[in-house]
Amino acid sequence: MNEKGDTKVDFIPVDSVRWYIEEIFVEELETEADLIGALEDKMDKLSEIAEGRYVICRFRLQGRSQLKRLLIKEDFLNDIVQHLRENYNIGPGSVWIERLKDETSFPFERENLLSRDNFISDILSITDEICSDCGDLKELDEPLHSLFGKGKIRHVLRSFDDEELVSIARNAEELLLNKLIPEGEYEDN
Repeated sequence: MNEKGDTKVDFIPVDSVRWYIEEIFVEELETEADLIGALEDKMDKLSEIAEGRYVICRFRLQGRSQLKRLLIKEDFLNDIVQHLRENYNIGPGSVWIERLKDETSFPFERENLLSRDNFISDILSITDEICSDCGDLKELDEPLHSLFGKGKIRHVLRSFDDEELVSIARNAEELLLNKLIPEGEYEDN
C-alpha cells in the first residue's frame, strides 16, 4: 500500500505443475519421425514457457494426413508416448505427455470427390455454392429459426461476418465428410 492508501496487487505464481492441452496439425507431416519431431518441438516450447515448472500435456493430433494409416495401428500412439517419455529429460521444466489423442482424418482429393455423381459430391457442390455467395449462407437463417423455434439464432447468425460464415460451412462440410466417407474410400480417390 502506498501513502495514499492505494493497494497494488502483484500476481505471484505458486504452482509447481502446469497443465496444457496442445494441438498438433499433421497436414505437413508424412512420417513417424516428422510426428516425433513436431511433438518434441512443441514440448521444448512448453518447457520454455513453464518457467521451471513441471508440465503435463495432452496433445491432440488434428487435420488430414497420410499419417492416419500409422495412427490407427494398435499401440502406435502409446509407443510414441513411451518413446518421448523415455527420451525427454526429467527435471524442472520437463514435459510429461499425459496422452496423445488422434483426431485426424484421412486425406482426400476434393476434385475427385466432386466429379462423382453421389451424395458426397452433392454436399461438396452445395457447400461450394453457399460459400461463393455468403447471402446464400445467411438465407439459412429462416430454416434454422423454425428448427430452433426461439428466434435467438437469427441474431447470432447475423453477427457473423462473411469469413466466419464460410468457416462454419466448411467445418460442417468437414464433419459430414468424416462421417460419410468410409475408411477404405480414401484410398480410391
